[in-house]
Amino acid sequence: MGCMPRAFWICAIAVLSGRALAQQAAPAAADAAAPATAPQEHKIGNALLPSDVTPEFLPSVDPRNPLGNVEVPKPKYAATTRSTSRPSAAEQAKALVPDRIAQARAEKTIRGLYREEYADTRPAAKRTLAIRLLRQAIATREDFAARWVLFREARDLAISGGYLDNALEAATQMAKHFKVEAIDMQLETFKKQTDAVNTPPGTAAVVRVAMRMCDDAMAADHFDLAARFAAAAEEISQKTKDPGYIATVRAYSQKVRQMHELAGEYAKAAETLKISPDDANANYVAGKYNCFIKSNWLIGMQQFKKGSDEELKRAAQKESANPNGASAFVEVADIWWQWGERHNELELAGARQRAAYWYTKALPQLSGLLRTIAEKRVAAQKVEPPALHPQVIRVVVRIDGKDQLQITGAEATWTHLSGTVVRNLSFAGITWDPVRDRTIENSGTSVYLTPGTDLSTAKLKQIRGRGTVTMEKLGEMLVVTIEDPETAGDVYEIEVTLD
Repeated sequence: MGCMPRAFWICAIAVLSGRALAQQAAPAAADAAAPATAPQEHKIGNALLPSDVTPEFLPSVDPRNPLGNVEVPKPKYAATTRSTSRPSAAEQAKALVPDRIAQARAEKTIRGLYREEYADTRPAAKRTLAIRLLRQAIATREDFAARWVLFREARDLAISGGYLDNALEAATQMAKHFKVEAIDMQLETFKKQTDAVNTPPGTAAVVRVAMRMCDDAMAADHFDLAARFAAAAEEISQKTKDPGYIATVRAYSQKVRQMHELAGEYAKAAETLKISPDDANANYVAGKYNCFIKSNWLIGMQQFKKGSDEELKRAAQKESANPNGASAFVEVADIWWQWGERHNELELAGARQRAAYWYTKALPQLSGLLRTIAEKRVAAQKVEPPALHPQVIRVVVRIDGKDQLQITGAEATWTHLSGTVVRNLSFAGITWDPVRDRTIENSGTSVYLTPGTDLSTAKLKQIRGRGTVTMEKLGEMLVVTIEDPETAGDVYEIEVTLD
């Protein structure tokens, strides 16, 4: 049945259009009240295609934007955790995940209907189809098997095209409508996307999204979820094989784990303070939480003054006395700085940020060595995001004649000038046929440079090849020319290094 012509499906949809439109017009409450029983058997053509199947409903696509600018809202972390408490009405309304047989039937129908669209392997085309299937999945309410497969296919298409934000949105929607954990679906999506990319910049793009979702979770006080996203970012970063980058992400992940631990300690301390407001250890823990995690220094200082740590008590007392003048500012700053040196990464960072605040106040009145020390300590608190240093674009190609490679931050273009046409080359770990696709875009699964890379830092190294290889810097473009003098041709390996 999956081999029937497309016209058949269009007719089938027309017959069912009245039913499909009625389903779309039903209020959201009706959807929430749908029974959460086992999914009904897949019926070919039934409610698979609501009215958004026509081309004018497709979103505009900008394939040049790494990971894609999604028209659907950017997915956030899943603010849900497993609980033994009674499920909410929304949780009860979720459908069970369809069995494999029902999924296979639905997949056969969907792939048969979109045979031509699936055949287009360009990243932008995959994203377009992913968004279309995602919208149809949201509108499909009766056929649970079709709905699940539409979500799953939307996610996997977005992953294979390299558009992680779209894939995460599909994963989040799967958890919204089916009995699966959102955090598990999102972490599985990160793993799939990591497996799909083959370049360090592509891997770094996945890490950036994982860290963004971790930051969102921490801002909402969901430190357990933040710790899982941070752990995913740390694991994914290993694929870059960049020691400095990996170390930076590992330090970030470690700090998030310490926040998670401190948040757990604070929950207990807060209960203690309800009964014993002057408990020294509870005030110490609460002070660290409010200062180093929530940046609520006004409350945290009051708690430190009643806390068990004598140095922090002294620092809080001096701050409460409203210090005035460079020497008083430096004295408070030094207490924070020295305390931080004896504690973990989270506490060290928090204490040094507070020290930098007081050093900054003192700077206008400082001179000589004291000023230099204060300036260096303030500058050291600037937090840089993890970055690949250096970035290397390695090109391996057989040349018989003369060819040219143009590289920008948006795309790379191969131009054949003379001799034998190049049909296959390796570019930054990406297999490229320049006859089929003369241009390769710095997006999706073919990311070869991180955003904002300074092309003026590029350096060329010729590793092998008997002919000449040159590189010109033309504004925001690098032009690499390879010329082989012999008729038999030769294999060339070059590296373009950027820092």
